[in-house]
Amino acid sequence: MADGHRGSVAIVNAYKAYTGSSSVARSYYDGLQKQGFLVNWYQCVSSRDRDSYDHFGVAIDGYATFRDDLNLVLNSLLVFPRKVGRLKERLVILTDPVLLGAAPHLSNSVVIVHDLREFLETRRSWAAEAYFRWLFRRLNRVHHVICVSAATRAELLRFYRPEVPVDVVHSCSRVLGQPAEHAELSLARMAAEQTVRLLCIAADRPYKNVALFYRLAKLLETPRRGWSFRFRLISRTGPESTREIARQGASNLEVTPGVHDLASAYRWADVLVHPSLVEGFGLPPVEAMQFGIPIIASDVPCLREIVGAGGTLVDPRDTDRWVATIIETTNPEVYMERARSSADRGKRFTPAAFEERLRDWIQFRHP
Repeated sequence: MADGHRGSVAIVNAYKAYTGSSSVARSYYDGLQKQGFLVNWYQCVSSRDRDSYDHFGVAIDGYATFRDDLNLVLNSLLVFPRKVGRLKERLVILTDPVLLGAAPHLSNSVVIVHDLREFLETRRSWAAEAYFRWLFRRLNRVHHVICVSAATRAELLRFYRPEVPVDVVHSCSRVLGQPAEHAELSLARMAAEQTVRLLCIAADRPYKNVALFYRLAKLLETPRRGWSFRFRLISRTGPESTREIARQGASNLEVTPGVHDLASAYRWADVLVHPSLVEGFGLPPVEAMQFGIPIIASDVPCLREIVGAGGTLVDPRDTDRWVATIIETTNPEVYMERARSSADRGKRFTPAAFEERLRDWIQFRHP
């Protein structure tokens, strides 16, 4: 795909809207368009709730008559390989390994691997692990694999030995803010109200460890050293989590199923709490960096790579340390130092920085 003739690219997405994986896919759409490619978006639909998907591009409809997880299995086996396999673009980017069934029918395809949680102790079930192991046998039918982090690449190579190239391309935040302004406003409001606002954005899955967030809210329900702590969880909590949140009854915790304007959620926050046990990339910390929001995250391989010195990494099992780290942010000097570190790290994850990485990858793999 030489610069004098930018080719056509299909991006095939199977994730629902407002997920980190869909945001990564949209970054590829935007980045390739800016480089002169004709980019077409295809949205695979496996749910009766069509509003849970982006109404963007061309829909590829699958079965939507059973439970969503069963729909996805049937569609990835029977429907999507046939329909996606008909695409004629010069390069087809599959954003979800569940689409690997289409790879044998495509002349030039790439798959993005976001994480390998189905092969770890955080897997949903033995059946899910067996299914994904079967899917991943088709990795060698694509031309290249993109991992969103070096940690994910290392896990992939540990479980499989793909015969095709496996590259790392860090993605970016599509949500942008004003770090210096946000830090100043946060400090002024915190001083006036003697309150710290803490935000967590995560799916309600065991590996996301959102239970730690609402436990922290309960532990900090009573003011400490004259400071109050408000917690906001943006997550579609399932029945078990909903019952546990109600049982604990933390009066300083607000739970919101979702927001259409993520920037407003980050503008509200003074601190981001990201307690995941497993991550492929960690989009909320990257988004928070664009606002210079201090980050407290789990000390796990991927977050060491992505967050690095831009945040404070804490053992996810050490609840006392999480509490202490939150209380430390009431010190204005500590808060400002952590805000600067967050903003500085965030420069690596802007759309412009991603476009440069993507350009290098395209020139290397598709000259």
